Amino acid sequence: MEFATTAGVRRPSGDTVRKLGPGGDIRERLSMPSSARLNASALVVETARGDRERMVEWLVEAGYAARGAGSFEEARQILDAQAPEILISALRLGDFNGFHLLIRVRAAHPHVRAIITIPAPDPCAAAYAAELNASCLVAPVTQQALTAALRQMVPESPSA
Repeated sequence: MEFATTAGVRRPSGDTVRKLGPGGDIRERLSMPSSARLNASALVVETARGDRERMVEWLVEAGYAARGAGSFEEARQILDAQAPEILISALRLGDFNGFHLLIRVRAAHPHVRAIITIPAPDPCAAAYAAELNASCLVAPVTQQALTAALRQMVPESPSA
């Protein structure tokens, strides 16, 4: 299991992987209202390790308590222990899919907000995601698409 830290992704072996892309500080590129992200938890479920690590890193750098899971089963174990505020899951997860995972977590935790990533544009998947009050993004997910989806889920609070 991998855990995200502000220094990168820590693997079970203890080494930390930091993959900061060009363009400077990720916090500037994935800006979210601080009130929305402060200590907010997120779980990224993606079988492709590089995509999972990248999304977890973006979230951590933006102030989320984020972690990744590489399979439906691993995600299920994490979700059974403690549900995150935000679930980001790939559609394809072996014998199951991201919708199965979302339905399962929402049965016990209806407050969980979700993004399902799909391999190609699919109006049926997008419609089903909307039915489940979830966002749908085409993979590979970009920082800009993730930022937009998170902003729709957690709009800025009105200023006083």
